[in-house]
Amino acid sequence: MSNKIELGKIISGPKPDKDATHVAVAPCCAKVSLQPGERVLVSDCFATPCANGPCTGIVDPFLQTFVGQYQWFWLFLLPNTAQNLRHEWDHPAFPKPEPEDSSEVEYNGCRGC
Repeated sequence: MSNKIELGKIISGPKPDKDATHVAVAPCCAKVSLQPGERVLVSDCFATPCANGPCTGIVDPFLQTFVGQYQWFWLFLLPNTAQNLRHEWDHPAFPKPEPEDSSEVEYNGCRGC
């Protein structure tokens, strides 16, 4: 019997078997210094701390150091907020990418999310 994995919630009922899950991630730019696992709100690809209210996700919890201002990092979206989760996903905080030409895209500062 398979139990639905609900990340961000305490497991209730019988102990489930181990499993694997997809977690939606996106490259984001820190507007201020951030700590691993810190809850953030994303607007125009800039992440800021989110103390109260709706948050978009958390700073990569596996980082071993803080994220400096204007550094890029992986944002882990909160569970069950990504739409159409596969290996490509949609989320209201992130614009859908426009088709690119064959030239390589560079991350200069925090432009071009």
